[in-house]
Amino acid sequence: MGSMEEAIQLSMIEALQQSGLLKELKSLREEVSQLRKTTAHNSEDRVISSSELQKLLGVSRTTINEMLRTGRLPKPVQLSNSRKGWSMKMIERWIQTESEGASQHTAPDQ
Repeated sequence: MGSMEEAIQLSMIEALQQSGLLKELKSLREEVSQLRKTTAHNSEDRVISSSELQKLLGVSRTTINEMLRTGRLPKPVQLSNSRKGWSMKMIERWIQTESEGASQHTAPDQ
């Protein structure tokens, strides 16, 4: 039975090579690997500005202020008299927590 499975796998690989999909899959794997490296580098704890947070969350300045007012968003760190920012790691954890909470509310009963 093992040799039959191996023959099927070899046949599938050959078909992928002929269609060019294998080369495309290898290219995608390399892209994903590079994205992981970039993400790991960008995930270093750094302070992001209000405008960066808006882009990251895809919301307006008004929505950010409303989320802060209602306690739905972590409080920023005061950088100077006129500037505030958020720890990227703190925001990443907050996003993870929010998405887990949202999935618990939308998951079907089992």
